[in-house]
Amino acid sequence: MPTNEFNTIFWKAALESAGQGVWDYDIRTGRRDHSDVWHHIRGQEPGVYVTPSDQEWIESIHPDDRKVAQDQTNRLNAGELAEVAYEYRERHAEGHWMWIMCRGRAVEWDAHGKPFRFVGTDTDITRIKASEDAVKAVSRRLELALSSVQMGVWRYDVTQDTIEWDARLKSIYGLPEDAPVPRNAWERALHPDDYRSATEAARTGLAQKLDYDLSYRIIRPDGDVRFIHSRVSFQNDLIGGPILVGINWDATGEHERSVALETANRLAAARNAELEAARAEMEHNALHDTLTGLPNRRKLDQVQREHGARPQGRFAILHIDLDRFKQINDVYGHDVGDFVLRNTADILRDCVPDGALVARVGGDEFAILVPDAPDEPALSLLAARLIQRAAQPVTYLGNECRYGISIGIAVAEGDAADGKSLFVNADLALYRAKNEGRGRFSFFREAMRTQAMAVKQRADEILAGIERDEFFCVYQPQFCAQTLRITGVEALVRWQSPRLGVMQPSDFLTLAEEMNLLARIDQIVLRKCSADFRLWAREGLAVPRLSVNLSKSRLHDPNLARELAGLNLMEGRLSLELLESNFLDVEDEVVSANIRSARQSGIEIEVDDFGTGHASIVSLLRLKPDRLKIDRALVEHMEGSQTQAQLLTSIIEIGHLLGISITAEGVENDRQIQMLQALGCDELQGYALARPMTSADLITFLRDRTRLAISAE
Repeated sequence: MPTNEFNTIFWKAALESAGQGVWDYDIRTGRRDHSDVWHHIRGQEPGVYVTPSDQEWIESIHPDDRKVAQDQTNRLNAGELAEVAYEYRERHAEGHWMWIMCRGRAVEWDAHGKPFRFVGTDTDITRIKASEDAVKAVSRRLELALSSVQMGVWRYDVTQDTIEWDARLKSIYGLPEDAPVPRNAWERALHPDDYRSATEAARTGLAQKLDYDLSYRIIRPDGDVRFIHSRVSFQNDLIGGPILVGINWDATGEHERSVALETANRLAAARNAELEAARAEMEHNALHDTLTGLPNRRKLDQVQREHGARPQGRFAILHIDLDRFKQINDVYGHDVGDFVLRNTADILRDCVPDGALVARVGGDEFAILVPDAPDEPALSLLAARLIQRAAQPVTYLGNECRYGISIGIAVAEGDAADGKSLFVNADLALYRAKNEGRGRFSFFREAMRTQAMAVKQRADEILAGIERDEFFCVYQPQFCAQTLRITGVEALVRWQSPRLGVMQPSDFLTLAEEMNLLARIDQIVLRKCSADFRLWAREGLAVPRLSVNLSKSRLHDPNLARELAGLNLMEGRLSLELLESNFLDVEDEVVSANIRSARQSGIEIEVDDFGTGHASIVSLLRLKPDRLKIDRALVEHMEGSQTQAQLLTSIIEIGHLLGISITAEGVENDRQIQMLQALGCDELQGYALARPMTSADLITFLRDRTRLAISAE
């Protein structure tokens, strides 16, 4: 075989093995050859390849890209080009658009030096383009976020000893946007009283290569003194050189609200996290999890099928779920959450026996497949060792995290070794372990299946209860803290189960949430309490305000605004309570539209269970609620804890500073009433004043209070 022909075959095979379609075009003869991969990336079936004409090929190209493709083809045919290189979109055989990167060059020339034969490759770059778009979108969103909170960003290259300030930072320091920034501009701007502490902290952070926060004052060129908060991160650039990246924001007049600004600091970290997520997507492998490097659920299913195909096989599945993972994400952020997931993956890899497969099968769920599984005592030792390792605290960027794992174990052998059924059994055992207190392991027993059937029965009864209209409302009055006059009532849902009697929310809401039924129950509550509200009006009882809880799923319902408008309640008489853990979604388009529509209809917005650790002052500023309801857990211990009382004082003062009314829940005794009155709380709710009651009982309650008020006059 001639060397040139051998080389051509060799390189064609190499290119095709790399997923690149090869094409060969002879201008003189008009002959076109395309490799199998060239057709394959376009979704064309083997055996039915048809070489397209120039016109057919041009028509398959996206209209926005035809001009460049036509131009390249015409110039190629005219002999003006010795090589081509361009990208375009082409219609896939399945109907969607795909991105193609075309590269080629001349390999033969005629006697006049004019190229007439070209060889090249077409590469499917659709996923690369999608990833590039994702990265650009993330950058645009984060730039908008930084702009909305007026944060200035700077970057210091330690190796080059150069510093860059963006326009927002120059504006904060009172410098012209087009003015160069001297190397010592920051030090020169520092207030004399803060110069030493700020510069020493900066030098220490640089020397130790640590992230740090600073609060200090500056004197702008116009003499204006401003309070500045700064957060600095030590990083490496693309070639490993040390750099400092910092953000500054003007906290003048707001430094007392430093908690809110601290949350805003995390925007920079969020930017890094989102960019990392975009990069990880580009490297995603169909059978592995990009975060931990472990096999994913698809790989686990494959291995399960392989073991299940061997009747003599015996294997075990350990289904593992992280305890308190949501709290770690909520308190420390997703960077720490990701670190915890990676740490868990390392623990599992270290502890499992040889031949076992460790997989990440969900957000915070893992699984271990153990072939040739040992007996239960040995599996118990393995599970106990895993739980013990996971219970040890880990530290990430100065944050000590404590979490744990719960494990469900199922074993099968012979004909019973069906992978899917075994995973279901392990899941039932995991459910038992978590219900028994977490940080435990449990083996699957047939009784668990019976219990699962009982849960299913309860779920079916909840569905039937919705269909039979068994859910109803009770109402707990709310009182002015100073006068103890009624300021409103909160609607609370109950279920009149034919089999179990009256059920409290704790008996069915968790299961209803798992069944995605909370939105339907919320809809029932809104309908029934609005009917009761009209009944009270007909009875001559003017209830100042009706508060109704709204679940996260209901808040995302695009039909909510229309239903609220149809209630026809007077403006200022209806208030929607959002859980503190839910209202952080106000940046969601549907959520924002629903909140905006509610306010336009004269409906107030409350934040329920405030103080449980989810919300921030920045989020409050974004939502601008009418009312905060302090969680009962904070009120419960206020009598014997000065710290708790000080915390309540801070919440009330911040709420009033932001123009937000404060309601305390769970008020149980007169002492708590007196303390909350002294702290300046606006409204009280709890058993010390009134218990939840039916609509009929509320009518009696209101009439009795009216009579007492008249007699007192």
